[in-house]
Amino acid sequence: MIPIQLTDNHYINPEAIAQVSCDAKNAEGASATFVFVNAKQAPLELHGPEAEEAIANWHRFHQRRIAFAQSILSPATAPTD
Repeated sequence: MIPIQLTDNHYINPEAIAQVSCDAKNAEGASATFVFVNAKQAPLELHGPEAEEAIANWHRFHQRRIAFAQSILSPATAPTD
């Protein structure tokens, strides 16, 4: 799969992610942790504006993925003339 851009400095392969933990609103600002399938790879931990950007981009990626899957699964609507 093609990597997606989480932030200006972080690109990830969505298939390499095992778990995502997001806290968009806490006392210290947003935080996000991306845990990878490969246990030898350290989790990516983001805080503040960078975490907010990553959360928004992760959400946007999944919204596009859902819309694409629905477009494939829904029956084609052909004209009935």
